[in-house]
Amino acid sequence: MKKIFVLLLFSLCIGMIDVKAEVINDLEEIYLESEDSYTEVNTAVKESEEFFNKKIALPTRLPSIAFTHNFGRFSNLSIPKLEIDYLDEKSGFTHYKIDIASNEYKMTLPKDAKTVSLADGSEAFYFSRRNFTMFVIEKN
Repeated sequence: MKKIFVLLLFSLCIGMIDVKAEVINDLEEIYLESEDSYTEVNTAVKESEEFFNKKIALPTRLPSIAFTHNFGRFSNLSIPKLEIDYLDEKSGFTHYKIDIASNEYKMTLPKDAKTVSLADGSEAFYFSRRNFTMFVIEKN
């Protein structure tokens, strides 16, 4: 009986803790109003082109997945790069991301990366990890 009383008292005390949690559901609020300085894709591309002094060609076709939002940013911290994120506000699993950096900052590919021949004769690499698949193209 004593154990039940202590357990009941403990659960009542936990239930009285005032928890103030803020849920952010709006992707625009998360991306555009964060300290990470995301912006519209065209603005980020323009900043990147000015920095690299080179025209950046983005893919003309995206995967046949419904995206509700896209955001971009140019970051010049450790590695200057353009990041573009495509997201679906209804799905936490639909996230397509493009990172563009200078060949000066080549990434080290893991040993299990597979090689793929592209239509123009160049090669690309891909590898998968638990939560994502990375496709790497070294071009221009």
